Amino acid sequence: VISFANLRRLPIVVLLKALGFENDKEMCDYISNKESIIKEFYINLYETDVVTTEEAVDYIGKKLKVTEDYRKERVTQILDRYLLPHIGQSESNRRQKGLYLARIIRKCIAIKLGLAPDDDIDHYSNKRLLMSGELLEQLFRSVLLGRWGLIAKMTYNYQKLTKRGKSPSLQAIIEADTVTKQLLSSLATGTWVGGATGVSQRLDRASYIKTISHLRSVLSPLTSTQEHFKARQIHPTEWGRICPAETPEGSSIGLRKHIALMTEITPGISEKEFMEISNLIESKVKK
Repeated sequence: VISFANLRRLPIVVLLKALGFENDKEMCDYISNKESIIKEFYINLYETDVVTTEEAVDYIGKKLKVTEDYRKERVTQILDRYLLPHIGQSESNRRQKGLYLARIIRKCIAIKLGLAPDDDIDHYSNKRLLMSGELLEQLFRSVLLGRWGLIAKMTYNYQKLTKRGKSPSLQAIIEADTVTKQLLSSLATGTWVGGATGVSQRLDRASYIKTISHLRSVLSPLTSTQEHFKARQIHPTEWGRICPAETPEGSSIGLRKHIALMTEITPGISEKEFMEISNLIESKVKK
């Protein structure tokens, strides 16, 4: 089963069929060619009565409690926008999402059967540092496109005025300083998207060393009230990247760390550039 958006405990086979994988054999071929993994997956096929993509969409719509008239539209919107949005948010990306899910299924079953090792969540290759630019991007997106964002307020004002028989102008439907006020409010209080607190802080200028230390601090999203023994310990992959000594005492020990003196954070690259480099390396290796 899988949970995302407003869907809870949706059978994975139903989701794959909704993404266009109607043929059970094709689905199994994409998951794995190992008999032991396929046998483990078979039970999911037996437990599901859904056969076609239309039936899968109808099943999801009923689970969402959407009326029949808007069921297909609502389900396709959720599949495109909220399921693995980093892969793409259009109908043409559904097959790619299905293939990605097939890889996840293969990995989970392989770990269960002891055919593959568990992923180390504390390994630094599985972590990313959210910098100020990315955090502000998240905030701006929420302010613009969120539930109570600028676009939502414009839509509400437009519908309200048109119901009264008026022809609204841009000045009438746009609330002045909406974006600015919400951005400044988050920066002033430190409250961010998703309920995170303490994101923006007053810079400590007690001394030059204190200022540098504050600027280079790395805060884990884990709560300090729970143990999280592994997360608090020094991981071998932190060598040269994270200072092994500088961390506060008390409940935040090991959760608030600091970047090492010579560490440089590299920016991300686009998928297109990554694929070009990957293909170039593969061609060099084959030669």
